[in-house]
Amino acid sequence: MWKRCNKCKKIKPLYEFHRDKSGSFGTRYYCINCVSEYSRKDREATTTRMRNWRKLNPEKAATRSRVDNERLLNRDTEYFKKWQAANKEKCKESERRYSKNNRPKIAAKSARRRIVRKRQTATLNKREKKMVQIIYNKSYEMGQDYVVDHIIPVSKGGSDHPCNLQIISATENNIKSDKINYKVVGIRVFWKNDILVAEDTNGTYKG
Repeated sequence: MWKRCNKCKKIKPLYEFHRDKSGSFGTRYYCINCVSEYSRKDREATTTRMRNWRKLNPEKAATRSRVDNERLLNRDTEYFKKWQAANKEKCKESERRYSKNNRPKIAAKSARRRIVRKRQTATLNKREKKMVQIIYNKSYEMGQDYVVDHIIPVSKGGSDHPCNLQIISATENNIKSDKINYKVVGIRVFWKNDILVAEDTNGTYKG
């Protein structure tokens, strides 16, 4: 089925509109593109307005969150599959943008997936998860010449606990490979007594 957007006045298929039971054909009056454009222009004002509304209406905000979560769990997957099929370039661009802006997070998740597949994942509390994220962020800040390495390699039973992570040069990481008790030459960044420190070849610690 097709529907006319009240904003851009274009006639589009229904999967180009967000779902809304109160609207005609069970969709919103504006198409997804028009809603996105409006949101980009008014994002900051909308965020402030919603934040203030949640503070003044905590019970309504909690109820709305539960309803939104239920809708997300029960959403029509076929509807989104059709939209994705018709907007492949948008999906690719969104994925590229997310990858570019969240490289440390993606690297941490990829490493954790490898650990999970081998059933060597560590049980981390909130502080330890934050430590893992910090060391990946630090690696990203140091540039492409540095990577996060597992001190005890995953292939030899190493876990993803922050104490088993260190930042070393990519060249040194290739040389180290899956060796255990390998002495790193050059800068090595790791956690020591809950403090992220750097150690150079001479064993000097830097905060």
